[in-house]
Formats: sequence, C-alpha cells, structure tokens
Amino acid sequence: KAETPDAPVGFVCGTRTKQDSLTHDSMSTHDADGAILCIHSVVVEETQRKNGLGAAMLRAYVRFIDAQKEQSGVKEMRLLCKEHLIKFYE
Repeated sequence: KAETPDAPVGFVCGTRTKQDSLTHDSMSTHDADGAILCIHSVVVEETQRKNGLGAAMLRAYVRFIDAQKEQSGVKEMRLLCKEHLIKFYE
C-alpha cells in the first residue's frame, strides 16, 4: 500500500484460488490455501497517477509474494486486466 502522510494513495489487490480456470466465483472468494494468486486490481488515487506509482507498487507486490513462495504455497501468479490496460503492464 502506498501512502502520503495523511492517507493511502494506492493498493494492489489479489485473490488466491485452487481452481485452474478463472471464473466469477473463483475471483469472488479468496481461498487462503490456493496455489494461484490472481492479481486483479492495481489502484492509484487519480491525482497520483502517471508518475510510475502503480508500476512500482505492482513490482514490490510481486517481489514480496515471490520471496514468500515457500512459506505461502503460492506457485503461480496471474495478472488480470482489461484490454485497454495491457500496455501499462507490459
């Protein structure tokens, strides 16, 4: 979570699942034992956008999860996004 001195300005949200195929149900329910982590939201306060904060938060989140793989049981991460946002994540 990124913050200014007063309030958070962004966050990354993910859901764990045991299902290999992603469905509305699998994305609506977090399964703490799931081996697949689906990252489905990178949110930045509108006034803080276009300065690299979203990309930095996502990189930090992925590094954190990757460093915790052995303990957490996460074996795979998947990034879900709308088509018009693909370039942001490339």
